[in-house]
Amino acid sequence: MKRLQISRLPVSLGLLAALLAPGSGEAMLGLTTDLGEVEGQGWRLDQVSLRIEHDSQSTRSNLTIGRVVLPEQGVVIQKVELSCPGLVINSGVDCERATVELELTESALEAAANSTVTAQIDAKIGPLSADGLAWSVTLETDPFPASLFRSLLNSGLQRVVETAEEQLEYLLGELQLQLKAQGRGGELGEVSATVGLSGFDFGNAMGTKAGEGLTGEIDFFLHRPAVQQGYRLSSRLQFSAGALFINPMFLTVAEEPVELAVAGHWDPFAQQARVNYDYRHPHRFRLSGGAKLSQMAIVPTLEEGFLRMEVENLDLVYRHYLQPFLLDTVLSDLNASG
Repeated sequence: MKRLQISRLPVSLGLLAALLAPGSGEAMLGLTTDLGEVEGQGWRLDQVSLRIEHDSQSTRSNLTIGRVVLPEQGVVIQKVELSCPGLVINSGVDCERATVELELTESALEAAANSTVTAQIDAKIGPLSADGLAWSVTLETDPFPASLFRSLLNSGLQRVVETAEEQLEYLLGELQLQLKAQGRGGELGEVSATVGLSGFDFGNAMGTKAGEGLTGEIDFFLHRPAVQQGYRLSSRLQFSAGALFINPMFLTVAEEPVELAVAGHWDPFAQQARVNYDYRHPHRFRLSGGAKLSQMAIVPTLEEGFLRMEVENLDLVYRHYLQPFLLDTVLSDLNASG
């Protein structure tokens, strides 16, 4: 079986650029190549085939991958097809207005049927410099079943929890993903993502965590301006409808969105992290604060921190946030106001 290491790709790009450079002629030029198996750290692509057509009007490409394997996650994507109607190849590769289809076998992901995820994508690779190969990608999917990613999420949970009961027993509803990323070589410079939730239901095997009819967005942004400046991270979770149960709390979202925003900075040289957070539940309360942590040992050390709470309705805060933790105590049945 053919194997193509990822480090050989710049050479292949240079060959394609020479073949498809201006002046190659007015006749149709077609190039089909079977790359076989392409692999990198933690992933493998099987049955990779590339077709490129070039004439005086445009260059078109079609990339087919028979199977995507993520061994550590135990996930297999059965087929990927990337079609680029306006391919530009010179010192690098520029693919705009492309479409990509992923065919996932849900039986492999503990469900019953096949499903196809479609997306629109813009991608650029190159030019190659002493600092490495520059790249960027923008992707936006159509809505797809959330159930497709239950096994993938469970494999991630397995790394942080020891009991299988904490893993997801069901995952329903629809997701939609918007992703932008750029970097150079193997270094990630910036990535932003938005995950839209619609009619999202989930629950774990122990019944201690569940969501029903959740609608909202999860935003994520990671920036690394330079190696010596570390990482800057921000994230926002917003629910505009639905109900959420995290034992022992049960929250319903109505009228106005519930929102949690987190921002942080990690300095790998000083081994320090700064985190700020802001939680807002309209007509109930707002909780904000921050902390500075140092990783001088196995357990991070809290160097400084602050906490601020603004209560708008003490009765609702008590019943929804405090009372569930005070059951079987003398404070389990209070009349709160203010």
